[in-house]
Amino acid sequence: MPCGGESEGRLSAHDIHAVRILPFVVIRGYTDVFEPILKEYASEWELTTVKTTNMGSLFRLTYDLNLRSAGSEKEMIDKLRCRNGNLEITISRQETAISEL
Repeated sequence: MPCGGESEGRLSAHDIHAVRILPFVVIRGYTDVFEPILKEYASEWELTTVKTTNMGSLFRLTYDLNLRSAGSEKEMIDKLRCRNGNLEITISRQETAISEL
């Protein structure tokens, strides 16, 4: 995932706390309807996984993202829920060792 950071490819303390994994479920036939929300709350994001679920009628999307503000998760989730019809949304810290970055 492309992330802003300090020299030598290491993330700053602020960046480490703002890196998240965002998996959520969307109705089949999704488009880039989530991009405006991601653009508002994340400085960078990357769609890393698309998986079908519920006999292929839903998709589980997983994004790696770097939040602009580490305390903005609830606002972002509320806006995403409005766009995806209150289907499941999860946000969690990314468990990647700094040495791997």
